[in-house]
Amino acid sequence: MGTLPHLAATPKSRAALQGAIVALPYIAPFSAADPPSSDLIILFLEAVARVTPAFEELRNSILPKFSRPTHAPVAEIKSWEQKWHLDFENYELTEKVEGWIYTVLDYWRSDVQARTALRVDCEWWSRPSRVKVNSGKPAQPVLISQWNSGGEHFESYAARMRAGFEKILQEQKRMCEGEFQKYGMRPYEKRETKRPAVWDFEWLALSVCLSWSASRIAKRPQYGGVKPDAVKKALQKLRKDLHIESGELRD
Repeated sequence: MGTLPHLAATPKSRAALQGAIVALPYIAPFSAADPPSSDLIILFLEAVARVTPAFEELRNSILPKFSRPTHAPVAEIKSWEQKWHLDFENYELTEKVEGWIYTVLDYWRSDVQARTALRVDCEWWSRPSRVKVNSGKPAQPVLISQWNSGGEHFESYAARMRAGFEKILQEQKRMCEGEFQKYGMRPYEKRETKRPAVWDFEWLALSVCLSWSASRIAKRPQYGGVKPDAVKKALQKLRKDLHIESGELRD
């Protein structure tokens, strides 16, 4: 097997990752009964790479011994997962996380920039992963008639056009909400807070991988004085969404 050059830990590059503006990408609707969402898992692992040294260690210690998924240091990867508490009791979650770790290692093997920057998305967000929810009925076309200035006041014309378009919007809303209810699906929505949505994933990474308490997480200056209770509530929600069934959640 070919050897990879030693990649030393780079605190400066990790600091750049931590300080980068990260937007929450589109998350496909999912049901509470569904297996753990791949979208949420990848957002969580991206957060692990930003706020913990876990993926630096994976890159520096394990990647040089990895030639391809069928020739991998399985025992060392297992040990790494246990060290960073990524071996969950939920089998489906552990299977998805472990499978993605192998994908990341294979991705890094052929992409120098990705492994240097500790990118773990493997271009996932560029894939056509959106879920189309529709009943098969084509949307009603919006017909906009020309305003007849000689026969109607503009205010009357505008009100009539708005009412017609509002009716179409409400029909679309009812149709999609009906399908969400029918299949037990829900859109993954941002919390109604001023904080960046990715903070929740970073808090989960610190809680799971480093066993940090909600109070300790809240004290980090980059989180702008967030309350420990807000951190705890965010952790409880994400743990539920990701089906994380074990591990103590500390105040």
